Amino acid sequence: MSFLEVIQSQLVEPFRIVLLIGLVVTTLRTSEHTGHAIPLALGILFVAVISTMTHDGDRLTLIATGVVANAILVAVVLALAQMWMRFGRSRS
Repeated sequence: MSFLEVIQSQLVEPFRIVLLIGLVVTTLRTSEHTGHAIPLALGILFVAVISTMTHDGDRLTLIATGVVANAILVAVVLALAQMWMRFGRSRS
């Protein structure tokens, strides 16, 4: 599989998506005590390593592409969370 094919397959993994949504929700809830950058970065790396354990192939390449895919997914989830907080509160 090529680099882009691996990233595309990782972007649609339900397990990865649910873990990253949970990561963002937890980070937003605890950001007063822990901040944003370090928990998100470590969570992105953790999910990349954990989800790689279920696949065969070069682990280092899979982890690297997993980090890229996770960063993309976290950016999307953070954008959606920000829109939810901004527009959800303005209607209340």
